[in-house]
Amino acid sequence: MVDNRIDVDHVGGDSHYRWEDTTLLLYEPLVGWATGSAVGNEGRIKGQLWDGMVVSGTWTSETIVSFDGHNWIAITDSAVASTGETQTLFIAVT
Repeated sequence: MVDNRIDVDHVGGDSHYRWEDTTLLLYEPLVGWATGSAVGNEGRIKGQLWDGMVVSGTWTSETIVSFDGHNWIAITDSAVASTGETQTLFIAVT
């Protein structure tokens, strides 16, 4: 079983985004889109970003965090915690 958690103190404001011990969830950054010209086309996953992770917390863009022996830079800006949008995309830089 893969332990998809990161222990950090800086998080957003919605609930149900972290474990009981306050560690945050980590997700694979999957990329997908709909193909064709019809409005109702279903989006499909096409792949995943290499050396990336999505963390269920909010950070200002260009924030650097250390995790798993690497430094990661926040690509997306702080999401709106009041709407439950508390995921941030990170890309490994070292």
